[in-house]
Amino acid sequence: MMNTSAPYSAVVERPKRVAFVMSNAIGDTLVSMVIVQNLLRSGIEVTVFGRPAYALKHWFPSVEINLLLSEADSQAVLAAYDTVLQVQQHEPLPDLTSAHPRFLNLREVLLCVPFRLHGETLRRVLPSPDRTVRR
Repeated sequence: MMNTSAPYSAVVERPKRVAFVMSNAIGDTLVSMVIVQNLLRSGIEVTVFGRPAYALKHWFPSVEINLLLSEADSQAVLAAYDTVLQVQQHEPLPDLTSAHPRFLNLREVLLCVPFRLHGETLRRVLPSPDRTVRR
């Protein structure tokens, strides 16, 4: 379990090269590109892999965007990166936990990392995938 009492930067070592495996959903891809832009502004080298991202790569000329990797190639290609990010645990590439030692499921990060609002530390509370959200 992640130590939520320490700041996130103290829990995870800052990577130099990140591979971001994008969702096959275009909306999730566009939202994830905001994260990519922030990583680039922080001086982290980012390479994006994904079908919708590749189709829109002309929108992001400063970002290296490639087609989604095949499962067979993923371990060899991703070995060149310090960290691999993907929004969901098993999609679009299943079993990235086995393919890379520093794989981060961003949904898990969002569920665990405390954030500050008006000087008060809070925890994000998002519905887990197995829970139904009622409106």
